[in-house]
Amino acid sequence: MLTLSAKSVFLLLLFIGSFYIVIFYFNIFMYRRFLIMNIYLSNTVISDLQFNDYEIATYVALKSIYTSNRDTQFVSYNMITYELFNGKCTNTASTYIKDAFNSLVDKGLVTIVEKLSTTEFVLDLSKLYFEYSNGSNEYYTVIRLDEVHSIMNIANKMDKFKLLRYFITCLRTICRTQGIYVDQSTKQNFVGFMTQEYLCEQIGICYKSNFKLIQQYNDVLEEYQLLYIYRHTEMKRNKKTGQIKSFAN
Repeated sequence: MLTLSAKSVFLLLLFIGSFYIVIFYFNIFMYRRFLIMNIYLSNTVISDLQFNDYEIATYVALKSIYTSNRDTQFVSYNMITYELFNGKCTNTASTYIKDAFNSLVDKGLVTIVEKLSTTEFVLDLSKLYFEYSNGSNEYYTVIRLDEVHSIMNIANKMDKFKLLRYFITCLRTICRTQGIYVDQSTKQNFVGFMTQEYLCEQIGICYKSNFKLIQQYNDVLEEYQLLYIYRHTEMKRNKKTGQIKSFAN
């Protein structure tokens, strides 16, 4: 009959306990790594054309970093760029972000409590906080952090900052109570009905001179499965002749 000493039993229990602790913490790590992170953006900010595209992107990154239960937070330029790109970015993009950060400070959206170095700060981000309630006029738009990373790392020569703002504007105009059937059995909820002309106005560009650019934005967002564009045929009347003509959106 096999017998174990008290010391052997203790070591065995210690090993088993350590094994389960390792598994437990590994599961927590994997859960946090793949947890979808939502970023809640104030519609007041993202629809304000006084903020340029770089400032909106920097605002998105700061909202992702922001923790409401802390009075001050440590933030660096590298943290902001990492939050947007999930890694390194070009020197040009880094310069845009630095300038945008300083502009947000000048506009009062961010307050520097202490400057630790030329690239590191202790910030008061309390003005990023907003609370939605039925009686308030404050509305919000939700973007996922992985969507931000996907857009900022698209491998083409598009202006990713402008593209990010366009995507956020598309999200802001989505009606969450409506839907369409993408086939006979699958209904796609969260549908936007706004025209491309309106979307262009919301990001500060003219549709007539930029309609090809907007089409490219739609194509690349659809290619990366960030937007689904339902194309249908409608009847539209020619304003000059009164003739009914068919067109696809």
